[in-house]
Amino acid sequence: MDTEGFEKALERQRLAARRQTKIASEIFASGPLQELRKKIPPTLFTGYKELASPMTVLALVRGKDTVERIERGEEATVLCDCSPFYGESGGQVGDTGDFSAEGVRFLVENTTRLEGYLLHHGKVEEGALKLQQRVK
Repeated sequence: MDTEGFEKALERQRLAARRQTKIASEIFASGPLQELRKKIPPTLFTGYKELASPMTVLALVRGKDTVERIERGEEATVLCDCSPFYGESGGQVGDTGDFSAEGVRFLVENTTRLEGYLLHHGKVEEGALKLQQRVK
């Protein structure tokens, strides 16, 4: 296996994901955040106590639009009531991973923090993710 080539390719992918996440965070801050913060309280970070916790999906943002659901293959930013995912801050990269419910899995490619909200950037790998859905 070409370990050096693999590491270089992996770093290129990380940089590309960070650029996309930065763009998504900027779009979110200039668009949906202003409206959503009137309705949704800041995200409760639970990561110091547990690595997996039940969460309720409170907002789904695709581009500058809030949507009711996102389908398999669609990229979006997901806000939940609470989250064990650490948001990128102070030079430390944000958490990656996934959360799921029966028949749905969302791949978190990066997590950022913005004005008290944890933004889970990623895409649906399986099924469809909906507002008010409980995930873990």
